Amino acid sequence: MWEQSRLEDTELFLLGINHETAPVALRERAAFTAAEVPAMLERLISRTMVTEGAILSTCNRCEIYIVTPQPASARQLLQQFFSDTRPALSDDDFQHFYFYQGEAVMRHLFKVAAGLNSMVIGEPQIVSQVKDAFKLAFDAGTTGIYLNRLFHTAFQATKQVRSETAIAEGAISVSYAAVKLAQKIFKDLSRQQVLLIGSGETGQLVARHLQKAGVTGMWITNRTFEKAQVLAEELGGTAYPYDQITQLLPEADLVVGATGSPDYVLTQAMVKDVLRRRGDSPLFLIDIAVPRDFDPAINRLNNVFLSDIDALKEIVRYNLEKRQDAVGAANKIIEKNIRELLQWRATLQFKPTIISLRSKLESIRKHELKKYRHKSSEAEMEAIERVTRSMMNKILALPMLKIQDCSCDNGDSRLLINAIQDIFDLHAEEAESYHEQE
Repeated sequence: MWEQSRLEDTELFLLGINHETAPVALRERAAFTAAEVPAMLERLISRTMVTEGAILSTCNRCEIYIVTPQPASARQLLQQFFSDTRPALSDDDFQHFYFYQGEAVMRHLFKVAAGLNSMVIGEPQIVSQVKDAFKLAFDAGTTGIYLNRLFHTAFQATKQVRSETAIAEGAISVSYAAVKLAQKIFKDLSRQQVLLIGSGETGQLVARHLQKAGVTGMWITNRTFEKAQVLAEELGGTAYPYDQITQLLPEADLVVGATGSPDYVLTQAMVKDVLRRRGDSPLFLIDIAVPRDFDPAINRLNNVFLSDIDALKEIVRYNLEKRQDAVGAANKIIEKNIRELLQWRATLQFKPTIISLRSKLESIRKHELKKYRHKSSEAEMEAIERVTRSMMNKILALPMLKIQDCSCDNGDSRLLINAIQDIFDLHAEEAESYHEQE
């Protein structure tokens, strides 16, 4: 039967590249934009051997997932699709691509979604990117029973990994570590006045992290005043000329240095003078610049607390080690979800047989009940209906339990299907029953 063959023989495949296998120039040639993905998916599915498809394309990877009943030609089909839609790719480029089948596809996607396959282990953005890729495919109508279950199980596994392990705990960038340190110092950053010195790339990262952490009062200064204005407008802060730093310091609770200055922006003498105007209020300084913005001698002053980039890097190193230690536990969660997915898939090939068996037993049940309708009251018939339906469900539960125990890898599943079909004489009616139930 075609449906039976489809359920048994259809397989998952993946062809792709990532930051570990290919340089950025090659990844750019292979990448798809979100805007063009729906049309690309439609083109992919129009190939008669592909029944389901999804494309995951980010700055670090480009992967195409398909379902097809033609395992022998799957790699050639995917490679040809890349060549047809991305003519800038050469034949030599495909040596950088990886190709996975079946269970290996599941394991790869689960690790990708959980952040185990990212440049920074445990980074949270990738799961959102995987969800976006799945939504594009789902909305385009190119996912079905296999890819829907695959991606939803990947999201379930990712949620478990992130909630049950330390894979995403702790800051793993210096800019984020600076903000986490500030949160430990002040607890509630929304009540603190922050002075950011420097609005370059590092300063911008810190400023955005600070805003997400609840900072509402942010003063931003930069040697080029216009750059400070642009960042201040974006984040709702206030820009000040660079030469007003000493005037701002007495009112600041936290000062972050992130310039590219070759000289100290704050010297011990400058801060000592500021302390006289601050009274008993402590001053916290975080220096993430290289070369350093704040003179290390500042730390010798009373009521001043200075942390530099080396201290922050130590925090980052410690957090990365914690994340690395969590990989083993994360992999165990992933393997458990893979086993459940494989078990679900193994039961798919039984679906037409179970539907046919249920249909046949229900037909027998209804036929026998007709004999007693004119002999029994309405109440009696309701009781008989209840009892016979319960009996039928219990009979069906026996082969279902057997199916759950049956390995999909050793051929027992096919033998069990044949045995059920022979015992209950289902061969002739299976396809018809399946289509009626579907």
